[in-house]
Amino acid sequence: MFTEQKYRKMEITQFLLVRSEDHPHQKLGNLFIMHGANIVFKCKTLELAWRNNRRDISCVPEGTYPIELEYSPKFGYSWELKQVPNRSEVKIHQGNFFRQIEGCILVGDMHIKIDEDEEPDLRNSMATKVRMQKIMEDLNVNKTVITIIEI
Repeated sequence: MFTEQKYRKMEITQFLLVRSEDHPHQKLGNLFIMHGANIVFKCKTLELAWRNNRRDISCVPEGTYPIELEYSPKFGYSWELKQVPNRSEVKIHQGNFFRQIEGCILVGDMHIKIDEDEEPDLRNSMATKVRMQKIMEDLNVNKTVITIIEI
């Protein structure tokens, strides 16, 4: 018998990162978590500028990658992108400034200038990461995919 509960388990949960703004040192974007056709979470992102996918100094290329929840001694439980060409340890984690990024993706609730460098930063990063983790935990998802696009 086909029930609504079985249908809900069949719905796919996935991440979508939409990069929307380039700055000299960084890229700004929006991260969405989709469960089926519904947006169940959204936040702002901060990444390093594109520098030919060079490790520790560039954002990752556009594309679709497997992503898994893993424990990191530095960041606690964080989502890690897998199968990024010539890269490893690319995580979604907390942080406020592009200077804190080594090729990863930071999350927060707002792009805002916090310091004196004239570049937009992220606000409430740890709280945003915790909220994201709670939603994924409630959905019982620890592996999925992330699609990264630029507009």
